[in-house]
Amino acid sequence: MIMSTRPSIRWSDLRVVGALMVGMFGPSTGAYAQSRSTYINTGDSLLKLDKPQRAMEFYEKAIALGPDAQALLGRSRAWYMMDRMDRLGEAHYQRGLYALRANEASRADLSAGKAIKHAADNALKAKAYILRGEARAEMKRYGSAIEDLNKGLELGAVDTEAMRTLGRLLDLAGRHEEALTVLERLCGIEPNDVGQWSTRGFELIMLTRYDEALT
Repeated sequence: MIMSTRPSIRWSDLRVVGALMVGMFGPSTGAYAQSRSTYINTGDSLLKLDKPQRAMEFYEKAIALGPDAQALLGRSRAWYMMDRMDRLGEAHYQRGLYALRANEASRADLSAGKAIKHAADNALKAKAYILRGEARAEMKRYGSAIEDLNKGLELGAVDTEAMRTLGRLLDLAGRHEEALTVLERLCGIEPNDVGQWSTRGFELIMLTRYDEALT
């Protein structure tokens, strides 16, 4: 399991920190007060929507205008929420992974969905999408499986097994151009895999690109 590098924060600690910051910095004043207030309010709204990463961007913008108690407290709240979501998302992902290995695809699908919802970074979200895609492929929900596998790979995951699954599903769906794109990427990653080159040749034949299939 990937452990978060962020410090563990308790909500009670944030209240103390907030009181200290108000005493140190006082309320915002000056020419930037309105912009700062807008950034903080936007961050607060994003936190209510369970989007701490986006909220963090606005708190940082507010802090860049100068020390401010509410902005610093908001940033601390965002760190706290991201830490909680990291741990919760990873737990759901691991449950889904174990379920898929136990051939319980429906349970894996459910846990992966929860991991996607709670993932605080794209690395975990990518893994969770791939996990759900693999589970849905097992459940013969091919359309949504293709969508999830594509999302996982677009988020930066490099998973050759997921690519192979995606290539097979695209071929079954008659989406040979897309299948070929996946297979060419696979051949670039694993150039010594003869089977992948053969499958690439098959997709070229299906696209009537016979000369290329012979090379």
